[in-house]
Amino acid sequence: MFRKKIVFKAVILVFLLPLFALPADPTETTVPLSDLKQKAATALSLGRLPEAAELYRQWTEREPRRSEAFLGLARSLLGMGYADRARAVFLRAEQLRPDLLEAKIGLAETYLMNGQASKAYELLDAVRKKDPSNAQLNLSLASYYRLMGRNDLRRGYLEKALRQDPAMLPAVLELAVLAAEEGKISESEQRLERAALISPDALSLIKKRAEIHYRLSYSKYGRPQLEKARHYYRMYLHAAGDDPSVIADLIHIEYLLGHADEAKALTERIDRSDIYRRPVLHANIAEAMLPGGSVTSLTESLQIACERAMLPLSCFRLEEAIMRHDRNRSLQPQRLQRMKARIQEAKRRLARNRTDAEELHLTRALELYPDDLSLRKQMLERYRLSGAYEDYLRTLTYLREREPGEQRWNTRLREALRSRREYLPYRIGLEEADYRRQPQHVLIFDLRPDRNSMEHYREPSLVSDYLIDSLRSVPRWQAAGEDVRSGLQRRLPGDAAFLFYDPSVPDLLTGMGVRELDGILEGSYDLRPSSLRLRLTLRNRDGIVLGSFNDDAAPADVDLLATKVLAFLDRTIPLQASIIDVKNLIVNVGTADGLKKEELLRADSDRDIIVKVEETSRYISRVSVVKGRTDRIGVDLRFTRVVRK
Repeated sequence: MFRKKIVFKAVILVFLLPLFALPADPTETTVPLSDLKQKAATALSLGRLPEAAELYRQWTEREPRRSEAFLGLARSLLGMGYADRARAVFLRAEQLRPDLLEAKIGLAETYLMNGQASKAYELLDAVRKKDPSNAQLNLSLASYYRLMGRNDLRRGYLEKALRQDPAMLPAVLELAVLAAEEGKISESEQRLERAALISPDALSLIKKRAEIHYRLSYSKYGRPQLEKARHYYRMYLHAAGDDPSVIADLIHIEYLLGHADEAKALTERIDRSDIYRRPVLHANIAEAMLPGGSVTSLTESLQIACERAMLPLSCFRLEEAIMRHDRNRSLQPQRLQRMKARIQEAKRRLARNRTDAEELHLTRALELYPDDLSLRKQMLERYRLSGAYEDYLRTLTYLREREPGEQRWNTRLREALRSRREYLPYRIGLEEADYRRQPQHVLIFDLRPDRNSMEHYREPSLVSDYLIDSLRSVPRWQAAGEDVRSGLQRRLPGDAAFLFYDPSVPDLLTGMGVRELDGILEGSYDLRPSSLRLRLTLRNRDGIVLGSFNDDAAPADVDLLATKVLAFLDRTIPLQASIIDVKNLIVNVGTADGLKKEELLRADSDRDIIVKVEETSRYISRVSVVKGRTDRIGVDLRFTRVVRK
């Protein structure tokens, strides 16, 4: 009886299954299996990857135990940039045939696409021991050495693959790309012509030509190359359908050409995984769409980049975006998260006895979350010990307002005010408003990126904006306005997407009527996940080189690198100080401006007058006359630092 019930239920299930199944594509059932296999192989060989992926998917459904079907599907997915999905399919092919070396090679290529070079090499080395003459193996080893930056070995393995299979189209196309990267344009064209003879109908020819122009734009910084890459990529998409790897490159190209709206529209044609692959690019697009765009898209992309340590500036940019755009306190969770991360970094620096870096992280944490009372209390003692009485009194006043029942804040405030005579500004009765401090203006040119490591993040504003934000944090410095930069950008020759120093800059600045400019900062940078290296040159407004800067920092310490750049400016740009109190001989610069006790200053208008710094506070200093007549010293007499040889 029980057996009959089971049979009866099974019969019902067989009849009901078609009712719940998705409607099938009629072509899937009518195409003979042999034709399906041939169409799939042809689509893959010609580079019609979306079509190939769909045909191989149908084949896997009709023959779920056929490893060749899964291998073709994985190859199609990998060609479109779906590394994780391709890996799962390669693993399935390997399960069906454990001895299938092509599956192992494919797995290695998925790791290479994700930048996991060591895992990839282990797999490739294992295949080499079994079949050293495998042409696909040599092609994959070339990809490995491309990731390692060894173009000599990369070329050797590509040529070896061609000797094994002279009609191997991917090897010919990769040699064309390599030649373009090395600036050998004629060789690149010859390789493309040879590829056209091998397979004249292959869409991969169009795709590789687009990639070559894309890469040429890195070395030549050429807008024309970007325009050509855009043309060929769009031609490929029109013929092949939506290929995520092509759309991803095209998004970047549209962004670099200033078409942020088109870049945004393209992001809707690919799945969200591309944001995880290139979050910095998507953050740049979201930022370009502001103020009308979505702040959430910007912070989400930067959050991904920060968590994955994509670039040293990712977390810094996230914090800047939070503080700049959190007007309705909707980003409070992100604020709190970044504040806690900064505090943890401060603790790590303290454990290594790096108190300078610890203080920078704590200061940044307070900027992110100024309402945190425990952090305010922690910084209170630091202000007192360092002599930053302005910040000390402000913090005491803030704590008294937030905790009116706490008597100790009133007591400490009274003590601080009683001892004010020990602090120079209070002793002479000066308020901050009386310092009459004049900020010095610095023009920051877009820094030239290192082309070997900046293929997907070559926007110069990533670093120049970081330096501008750093200058804003110190009252002495002020970045030259955007009107100056845009004016120079219109007048300077070359690519409009970049702005580099040119010998004609001094005359252009004079013609534009720019007078307040104390320094011009330019240079290059190497932006890697593990570090940010800056190589800077500082000029005066006449173009004369004043000094150079070369240093790097780990991702967690980019603030410290900014502090070093500011110190470099302090040492190199002539100090601007002026008398603001003749009776007490007070000048309006101090330790925050880099001026220290015992330094000498010379009057600009009367070179015979030299003064020595006797006492410094945060923003003002007391001096004594060591040379010249005191009766010639008047209010607003300007001084510059005496450079001792």
